Amino acid sequence: MTARSFLHPEPPDTKIQPDLYRTRFLLDALQIDPTRFRVILITGTNGKGSTAYWCWEILKAHGIRAGLYTSPHLNLPNERIRLPDGPVPMKPFIETWNHVTRIALKAFDERHLTFMPTYFERMTVSAFVLFEHFGIQDLVLEVGLGGRWDATNVTEPHVSIITSIGIDHTEFLGRNIYAIAREKFGVARPHRPLLCGVSQRSLRRVLRRWSEREGVSFIDGYKISSNIVSTHLFGHFAIPDIPLLSPRSQLWLGLGGSCMQHNAILASLACQRFLEAQNRPFDPKLACDGLQKGDWPGRLEWIRMPNGALFLLDGAHNVPAIRHLIQYLKVQPWDRFRVLFASMSTKPWRTMLRILAPVTRNFYFVPVPGTVRGWAESEQHHCAMKWRAVRFTNYQEAVTRLMKSPELPIIVTGSFYLVGMVRKFLLRRGGISIRHPVIDMDGA
Repeated sequence: MTARSFLHPEPPDTKIQPDLYRTRFLLDALQIDPTRFRVILITGTNGKGSTAYWCWEILKAHGIRAGLYTSPHLNLPNERIRLPDGPVPMKPFIETWNHVTRIALKAFDERHLTFMPTYFERMTVSAFVLFEHFGIQDLVLEVGLGGRWDATNVTEPHVSIITSIGIDHTEFLGRNIYAIAREKFGVARPHRPLLCGVSQRSLRRVLRRWSEREGVSFIDGYKISSNIVSTHLFGHFAIPDIPLLSPRSQLWLGLGGSCMQHNAILASLACQRFLEAQNRPFDPKLACDGLQKGDWPGRLEWIRMPNGALFLLDGAHNVPAIRHLIQYLKVQPWDRFRVLFASMSTKPWRTMLRILAPVTRNFYFVPVPGTVRGWAESEQHHCAMKWRAVRFTNYQEAVTRLMKSPELPIIVTGSFYLVGMVRKFLLRRGGISIRHPVIDMDGA
C-alpha cells in the first residue's frame, strides 16, 4: 500500500458506531494497553488542533519526550503522528498501518467484528503502537469526532480539555448543542481536571453541573482567558505579563487568529496541571518558549509566491471556523479578498459562503480534490450563478490563474482536502510559508 492511498481514505465495509469495542479489540490483539500512557486529551468543535499543538510544544520545552496525535493530515498521513522531533518516519508508519489493517480485516472476515474498523480507528491504534515502539509515554491527543465514543477515549487522560462547542457533525453527535456538549463531556474523568474553554455561559453552567455530579475537577478556562487584556497586530496576539506565563515582556503567540489567546491559556493551564500531577515543575518561561512556536500548516497560514502573490490557507470547514476566519480577515490591511472555495457535501456551505461574502471581491469554486464526497457539480453551478463565481474544473487551473494577478490576497478555505493540495502545489512552485506578509513577528 502506497502513501498516496492514505490521502483521502474511504474504505469499504466501515461504519461509524457509538462504541469503543473495535478500537479496544485491536489494541488487545496487539497487546497494547492505552491506559499506560500519560495523556492530555482535547476535544472541541474548533480550536482543539492548535491547543493540542501548543500543549505538545510546551511539554517539549520542559524537556519531555512528548508525542502528538492530530487529524486530519494535509498531505501525508504520517503527519498525524508526531514524535518529539517531527512526524513518524513513513516506513515504520506504513508497516504498522498494514499490520493493524491485516488484523482488522481478519477479525472482520472471521466475524469477530460486525463492522470493519474505520480509518480513524485503525489510525489511532497505529498511533498507539508507534508511540509505544518509540518509547513515548507522554501524549497529547486530539479527538477526531465528539469525545465519548472517539477512538482516542480508550485512554485514561490525566487532563481533559473542551476548547469550544458549536453545531457540527449533527448526524453523529446530536441535533442540538446540549446533545453535542454531552458527547464532548465524555472525555472527562472523575477526580481529574477538565479545562473548559467554552464561550457560552449556559453551556459552562451545564458542564460544571455534570462535573460536580461525576466528581470531575472543573476549571473554567474561558473565564480566566477572557479576563486577560491583550494587544494584536493584524490578528496576531500578544499576551501581557500574567502569573501563569510571566514572559519577559509581551509574548507574541506563534499562531494567528482571534481565538489563539484563549487556546494558549488553555494549553498552558493543561500543561501546568499535567506536570503537577506527576510532581514535575511547571516553568512559565518554558511555556512561553512553547507558545512562540507556529509550525501548524494550513491554519491561517500565509504563503508568498515569487511574483509577490499572497495566499492565505485556512482549513475552516464549519460555520464557527469560518466566523473565526472572518474576524481575522477584518483586521488585515485589505478590505476585500479573492476566495477559492470547495466544500464537502455534508457541510453547511451555503451559510459559509454567506458569511464570507462581505469581505469577498470574487469567489472561485472548485471540486474537492480526491474524494467523491465533495459538493456536487449541480450545487457548484447553482452557487456560482448566485454569487457570480468563477468555476474551475480543478484547483490546479484555478491557482495557476489566480497567481498571475497578485494585487489582492487569495483565501483558500472550506475544506482541509483543498487546503492540503493547494499548499503542496504552491510550495512546489516556489512559495514560501511566512508568519505574516506585513509585520515582522520576530521584531514585533
